[in-house]
Amino acid sequence: MTLTVALIVFPGVQALDVTGPMDVFAEANAFLAPDKQYRLDVLGLESGLLRCSNGLSIQAHRHFSAAPDSYDLVLCAGGPALPGQDFGAEFYTWLRGICRR
Repeated sequence: MTLTVALIVFPGVQALDVTGPMDVFAEANAFLAPDKQYRLDVLGLESGLLRCSNGLSIQAHRHFSAAPDSYDLVLCAGGPALPGQDFGAEFYTWLRGICRR
């Protein structure tokens, strides 16, 4: 059974907090049978390109509001812009719901 992983990214995210987990799951998949591999879904708090704290631009696979109804694991990337951020009621409602499933 494929395991689904959501990685949540936002403007100002630390690139290492995005690419590090992606590399870990990609490396793990090299040792797993195709039906047991991780499927990573990068979810953006905004659509389009997001600028990382180091200036790198990344693009999420989809906006969080267009994400599937459940994941096996939800990871929130960090970064220097994270403390004190308010991502809005819509995101927090979605996050609480996805974590309950």
